[in-house]
Order: sequence, then C-alpha cells, then structure tokens
Amino acid sequence: MCGILGVYGSVEQQKLAASLHVTAVRGKDSYGYWFPPLSVVKNFSSLEKMQTALQKESLQPLVFFHSLHAV
Repeated sequence: MCGILGVYGSVEQQKLAASLHVTAVRGKDSYGYWFPPLSVVKNFSSLEKMQTALQKESLQPLVFFHSLHAV
C-alpha cells in the first residue's frame, strides 16, 4: 500500500498536517513531496522530517505528497 495526496490551491497548515497523518498509515517506509519548479521528488525517512522541511518551503498552488510502503 502507498498513499498519495494532491493539493491544488491554498490550504491551511493544520489541514495539511492532518491529511498527511491520514495518508501516513498507507506507507511508513518513505515520505516525500514534489511541486513546481522542483525537478525531483524530495524524500524523507519520517513524516516529522518531511513536515519540518515543508515549513521552510514556499509551497506552490500544486503539490503532490506520497508515503511509500516498500514490500
């Protein structure tokens, strides 16, 4: 199982954090995000590390998040 979350437009940080926690149960091996103009997905070993990195980013109107369950 894996989790994918897409956001288009603005979203409150609390709602984003809640959504990420919901999708986190779909995969606990890796977490990441991508938004324009990034050319690669940024990956993290924990949800907390990803959320810390997100606070430093200037999020764009289109963002994709993923949680990976490695089999």
